[in-house]
Amino acid sequence: MSNSPAAEWPLAKINAIKALAKQVDKALANGKFFVPTNFLSSANDTKPLFHEKLRSKDYPDVVKSVNAWLHTNCQGACEQKQWPCKAGAVFVTDDRGQDGVRLWITKAWNDTIRQQRETLEGVLFSAAVVQSQQPGWCWGPLPLRGTSKVGFKISTSALQELGDQIAWDEKYFPKNPVFLHHYLKMHLRHALMKNQVLYSRSLAWFGAELEGGDHDYKPYTILFNTNLLSKYDRKVNLLVMCVPNKFETENQQKPWFAVRMVLSSELACTHAMRNHLRWSLQPDHSVDNLADASLVLIDEECRVVVPSVMRVPKEYLFFDPEAWPERVNYNGFVEHMRDAQRSDRIPREFVHLSDDDLRSRAEWAVQRAWESPNIVLSQWFCDKNSEQAVPQLILPLTLAPPPALEPRLGLVLEVNINNGIVYYNVLTALPLYMVFSNVLVCQPRGGHWLTANLPDVAPALMPENERMLAEAD
Repeated sequence: MSNSPAAEWPLAKINAIKALAKQVDKALANGKFFVPTNFLSSANDTKPLFHEKLRSKDYPDVVKSVNAWLHTNCQGACEQKQWPCKAGAVFVTDDRGQDGVRLWITKAWNDTIRQQRETLEGVLFSAAVVQSQQPGWCWGPLPLRGTSKVGFKISTSALQELGDQIAWDEKYFPKNPVFLHHYLKMHLRHALMKNQVLYSRSLAWFGAELEGGDHDYKPYTILFNTNLLSKYDRKVNLLVMCVPNKFETENQQKPWFAVRMVLSSELACTHAMRNHLRWSLQPDHSVDNLADASLVLIDEECRVVVPSVMRVPKEYLFFDPEAWPERVNYNGFVEHMRDAQRSDRIPREFVHLSDDDLRSRAEWAVQRAWESPNIVLSQWFCDKNSEQAVPQLILPLTLAPPPALEPRLGLVLEVNINNGIVYYNVLTALPLYMVFSNVLVCQPRGGHWLTANLPDVAPALMPENERMLAEAD
């Protein structure tokens, strides 16, 4: 344990100061000398850096907290390097701008950072030797290592625990281990991606700083929300606790290994959370005082903080009828479908379709969406060679001549928004069993036309054909 005064600072507040430093560096890079304080709070059920509801009168406390950090941990470094700035005065406030109260970076600190070609984050956390006294729960950006695709595995026991709680449905959420694995992996990837956004509460992680300081934190376990509800209580969310896999190469991100299911109703229970942590961390980590560390998921007003669920923007949930037909682009769709790699997507009974017929079927699908926007579904798609998943619109594509309605493929629309105006690109068509898996990632409650008992979906969900789903993932 460090003898530095920084060791007494809560890990969450240290992370908050680091996040603020990133915003300052971004402002300076854009030629600004102040940080608009509206980034310190949000209406989207997130938490600001230091207060639940940050008001103008609270800004002096923010300045005081940051300046206290600087004075405590950076005074010696500033004097040693003979910098003109004062370690305890990096911010002042005013309330004269259109953005409301702003945090101004003092001229001395601005000049110092520019002259030394430093960043404020680098100055703060290279000068300070920071070590937390004990591991704790954290919100905010998780330190990820490596750039490759994030892997995901789940233990047999965790899979069984989930299986006992999930409200399986034969039409909308069938009991299938391959499908469930895909569903969980996509929600983990979404949580990790959102976690890199300031103030996101998509993922909570339990960890401590690595030996040697340098503000490098190591997550022991992470907790994300599956957006599945307990079949015993629809007010209880099912969460998954993961630990990093032990095997890691130099250039590869550790796959996450799901080892525990956690009920949202347990987050306020000290005994339950302590048991979850001890079970997950042993025998890799010897963690003491878990009784204190396990309650950080409770906010200042004693409310349980549950990791957020996947939220798809409204532009990816509904078809905009005003975009049809002028703002719908079909260029390249037929050529894409005729590629040899996709020749098996069209069922055998329709291989005779001409290029004009194939385009006509796509146009009929979009016209149906214009007439009945409620038939549009949202899918969460991640290419095998990409880590970035994106929401897309799915339309039922019939291959028989209009006005036939039976869906045989899912027509994929890419959504582009320019100055508030929506445009659609018709990208491709996917087999319904692939679309089914991707759609239910976003819409696990069902209630739509794409069901597991469709002839083009049901065979892939049978145990002997699960390899089809695995290959599609």
